[in-house]
Amino acid sequence: MADVLAGGASGKNSANTAFIAWMTQTQDKAGIKPKQRITVVPLQTPKSAATFGGSSSTLPVLVFGVVLMAFVALALFLIVHVAMVVRSGFRRHLQAMTFGE
Repeated sequence: MADVLAGGASGKNSANTAFIAWMTQTQDKAGIKPKQRITVVPLQTPKSAATFGGSSSTLPVLVFGVVLMAFVALALFLIVHVAMVVRSGFRRHLQAMTFGE
């Protein structure tokens, strides 16, 4: 089958041509009479391949969003913890850690 696909890959409708050639070759090997064979007729063939846009910008946006969320989470963590230390009496805790009390 690979040799049939390689031979049919040069034309405009290479997939259709390759499949039809493979089907014919397979039916020949199986000894199927021409009147009993399956015939394949393409209903519509593509004129050209359609490409949309260029490179995707989804990954950089996703990475930026994740980094931003991590930064915000760390900032909130630090702000909340500093506020808790200040509220509980920073000077008193510092003296207790330094001089022991």
